[in-house]
Amino acid sequence: MDENKSDNLLVSAWRWVVKYSGNIFSVIGIGLTIFFGAFYVPDALREAELEKVKNAQINIVQSFKELAYADSTFNSDDVHEIYDAEQIRIGTAVPLSETQLLTATQGAFMADKFLPLKERKRLLQKIESVKRAVDHQAKSNTSPIVYKAKADFWAWLSPFIALIVSIVGAAGVYYRTKHEKANQEEINNEVEFVREGKQNGAYHYEEEIKEILNEIPGIGSIKQFGNSDYGFDLSFTYRMQFYFIEVKYLRTSKVGINSFKRFYDSIKGNEGNFWFIYNTDLTPLVKTAMEELKVLNTPKRKIHFLHLPVPEMLRERLPELLKIE
Repeated sequence: MDENKSDNLLVSAWRWVVKYSGNIFSVIGIGLTIFFGAFYVPDALREAELEKVKNAQINIVQSFKELAYADSTFNSDDVHEIYDAEQIRIGTAVPLSETQLLTATQGAFMADKFLPLKERKRLLQKIESVKRAVDHQAKSNTSPIVYKAKADFWAWLSPFIALIVSIVGAAGVYYRTKHEKANQEEINNEVEFVREGKQNGAYHYEEEIKEILNEIPGIGSIKQFGNSDYGFDLSFTYRMQFYFIEVKYLRTSKVGINSFKRFYDSIKGNEGNFWFIYNTDLTPLVKTAMEELKVLNTPKRKIHFLHLPVPEMLRERLPELLKIE
């Protein structure tokens, strides 16, 4: 008797669960929607925004460092262009000012033990002169206020959306799943902060290119131009021909038009073999500029663009480039 009664209670309970399962899951969905809308989503969006801004500042410092190291004409105009372009790219202001980012660039050079102390001091003085030329009052950054306004907007909007969804009720579970997935995809697309490579990778990348060239019999007069405004990083002779090489190594960003401009301008009107070696991707503007340079190829002017993620790949290309049999 008692056993039958227990069975009946279980059956009744199961029927009740089945009958009201829609309402139960709706209530759970509403609760989860309110939680995610009021707490999780605003925090996740703030975190994604912070990561995006942090990544932009790292890119700016990397660009400053590259130009200061390889371009003797690095000046305040370059600073303004790089700074403004990065802010346009991410769609928001960068918290640190141009002067602060130049100071961070100085610190990055001082931390680079691969460079001689004398060279580090020279680069610090070079950047210091650029800092003095930057009109940091006109370029003073107000991004913390802009950023806070964005954060407050999302913090207000998400609970409001969650409240509307909670009134709908039955759509709670569906909305929570869809909303969480959409926001997670957006966050994954925005967060690109990747720490890879080693300090002063450009220096080591160029040195490895030079060492590979030194191994080829017949190559002579290899010159390294360093920070000159000559337009190239390396040059050498082989079988009575001159070869000029521009090397671009970037850790996270793509090769931009500013990085490519010096090579582009130096080729015009000159004869010889010109190589542009790079390890990363190219921006659309650089791809267009490369297509324009291809029309300048003549029997006395040969231009090659070499995508070499690692310097070792140059060994495979040299027989073709130098016509080694």
